[in-house]
Amino acid sequence: MESSILIESSKTAGKCQRNWLDEAVDETDLDTIIDSCMNMPTKQNVPMYELFVVRDKNTINELYDNSYVPELESEDPERWRNGQMLAPAMLLWFSSSFVKHPPEGELYDTSTTHIDSVKLNAGICMGAAALSATVLGYNVGFNCCVKEDTLQRIAKTKNADIGPFVCALGVGKPDPKLIRNVVPKNRKLKSSLKVSTEEHRKEKIVHYI
Repeated sequence: MESSILIESSKTAGKCQRNWLDEAVDETDLDTIIDSCMNMPTKQNVPMYELFVVRDKNTINELYDNSYVPELESEDPERWRNGQMLAPAMLLWFSSSFVKHPPEGELYDTSTTHIDSVKLNAGICMGAAALSATVLGYNVGFNCCVKEDTLQRIAKTKNADIGPFVCALGVGKPDPKLIRNVVPKNRKLKSSLKVSTEEHRKEKIVHYI
């Protein structure tokens, strides 16, 4: 693979997509994304997170309906939703039920049980998923702002002992009629929502020694 493809794909992965075509992600492509990201390392090879792959439209609609910006929710609950949660495929990371967090006053191996370690290891997996998806020609959008009770209820249908939610990634083809940061008017938005973004906010700080 040409290095330029990886660079351009990483640029796409670094920008949150908030609108989508109503077009399913190819099953073979989805399997490739899942396999590639789940091959990433974890501390001592411990299963620190679990991945939920959501393609059911009703469930995706429920995730979207319960996505929000906490500081804006009380002002106008119909004003804001996170469009990245309406992608045709949603990947949801949760702390694994295998991760046994220590009772108060008792010490475990914090390198594999601390929630920060879980998030770090899950983040490595997420990055691989995003890059794999964009290499295959899809756009992606990360999001953490979804109501925890909704997420837990959905996840517990597959694993009653699942741990806390970590992050979500939407995967799909973008709507070519809209710029990436526009959430179109829908049943939860009174009008289209343009999410402010600073295209040059992130500096690439690299130190060579």
